[in-house]
Amino acid sequence: MAEAPAEPAPKPTPVPVKPKPAPAPVLAQTPPLAPVQAVERYCPDCGVVERVETLDRRGKGSGLGAVAGGVVGGLLGNQVGKGKGKDLATIAGAVIGGVAGHNVERNMTPTTRYRITVRMNDGNLRTLEQDTPPEWMPGDQVRVDGGQLTPSGGAAF
Repeated sequence: MAEAPAEPAPKPTPVPVKPKPAPAPVLAQTPPLAPVQAVERYCPDCGVVERVETLDRRGKGSGLGAVAGGVVGGLLGNQVGKGKGKDLATIAGAVIGGVAGHNVERNMTPTTRYRITVRMNDGNLRTLEQDTPPEWMPGDQVRVDGGQLTPSGGAAF
């Protein structure tokens, strides 16, 4: 018998190939970061109070003391001498009385001022004066702002 012609073998059906996913990127392993330290800022207008001084000064004369002293001195000078000597004594009494009255008035109205010395960050000394008692003590950290002292706000010293 004759053999039947062999049938050709069927062609295999192509199987769809799924593409492989791209490998995930490899990140370099870094050691854990240390906590971040706050950076202090430099303050050129800041410093530390070194000294606080009280200054007692004579007051200012209004002129009233000089006028009153001059009148009293003139009256007293008028009591001395005769003629031209009396005139000179009156003038001298008025001048001396005016000066004395002015000084008495100044001594009756003294003023108190306060001097604060600050060592600035750059090493220089700055001195400020004010009429009101200061709230600052030696060792306080301050900022010089327009001739006035304010708290430094923790700026670098």
